[in-house]
Amino acid sequence: MSRQGLRCLLACCVLMFGYSTVAFSVLTPHRAYYRIKLVSKQQGSDIIDAYGLMTLEMDDVCEGWTIEQQSITTIQFSNRPVETLQANYAAWESKSGDRLKFYAKRIYNNRNRERVKGEAIFAADGQQGQITFTKPERATLPMNEGTLPPIKHLQHLIDSANNGDNMVSQKVFDGCVYGVPVAINTFIGGQKPTCHVEAAKLLDE
Repeated sequence: MSRQGLRCLLACCVLMFGYSTVAFSVLTPHRAYYRIKLVSKQQGSDIIDAYGLMTLEMDDVCEGWTIEQQSITTIQFSNRPVETLQANYAAWESKSGDRLKFYAKRIYNNRNRERVKGEAIFAADGQQGQITFTKPERATLPMNEGTLPPIKHLQHLIDSANNGDNMVSQKVFDGCVYGVPVAINTFIGGQKPTCHVEAAKLLDE
């Protein structure tokens, strides 16, 4: 798996696990712990196994939300060395959804390091937003109208679920990787009962 593949895996973890931690009513500050494991793979894939751990914390800080995520993922292959990805992500998003400050760090195979840092201004109707990066290099990129930051996207998904929608397509920018917003297709299933698990027990297993 390439670095781009590992990035995609990380992004999927944020979407699948992060978004499952809130009730279908209001956003609530919380801390969650997850185990990552390979459930299925395509026929002919050279991946033997994939596993890891992730912590995710979301907090209410008056005029905004903070998100902190830490994860480590290991992927075993049949024909090449094991690959690991350690990732840290921190962000502040205004409750109005018009500003996002972000910082992400990834370490590949305990050697190669990547850092992404910057700020994004999200556009009002009929206007264009802007992404300003300070790491890995200084750059300013335009952002199309209609793009959402991560918490605003989550609120949009909750509203869509409450309205009975089962699929939502949306452009999102969270600053996890250097580049422009990505289009995300989210499939919404039925609400599941909350399951409380002791974090220490989960991490010890």
